[in-house]
Amino acid sequence: MPFNLEDKLFHTPVSNLNYRWTFEKDLEIKLLKLKRIFDSKKIMCRKSLLKLYPDNAYLSSKNNNGLNYVSLSKHISQKASEDKDSNNIIKSDENAFEIYPWNDISLVLNSDLYAENPKHLEGTRIPLEVQVLGDIDIKYVEAISIPAILGI
Repeated sequence: MPFNLEDKLFHTPVSNLNYRWTFEKDLEIKLLKLKRIFDSKKIMCRKSLLKLYPDNAYLSSKNNNGLNYVSLSKHISQKASEDKDSNNIIKSDENAFEIYPWNDISLVLNSDLYAENPKHLEGTRIPLEVQVLGDIDIKYVEAISIPAILGI
C-alpha cells in the first residue's frame, strides 16, 4: 500500500552532535528522545522537556521557537506563501525538510494536529519549518521515516 508523504509533517529528534560526541552517542540520544516520546505519548515543547528532564533534556541548540512551541518540517513539495514571509523566515538555501527528515529518523505526523496545536507563524523559522503550540499527542503519528541513500 503506497504511503503519501506530501501531506504529512515530520518531527526529527536531534542530538546536537558536536565534535566531542561519537556516532554512538549521537544515536543513543536520538533513541532516548524517541523512547521518551513514546513513553510520554507526546512530543514535548521545550518547557515540558525542561520540567520533566531538567538535567538531561538534550535540547536542540538550533532553537528559534521558544519554550512553548514544537518545530515540524513540511514535505519538500509543500512550499507555500508562509515559507516566503520575509518578516519571519531566515533567508537560506536550506530548508527544514532537507536538513531534518531527509537525513534523520523522523516521526511522520498527520496535519490534523493543527486542530489541537495551532500554527505559530510569527516566530523565526527556516523555509518548510512550521511551529505549533504546545505538546503534540502521539495519536497524530502515522509512521516513522528512516533515511536511506538519497533521502527517505
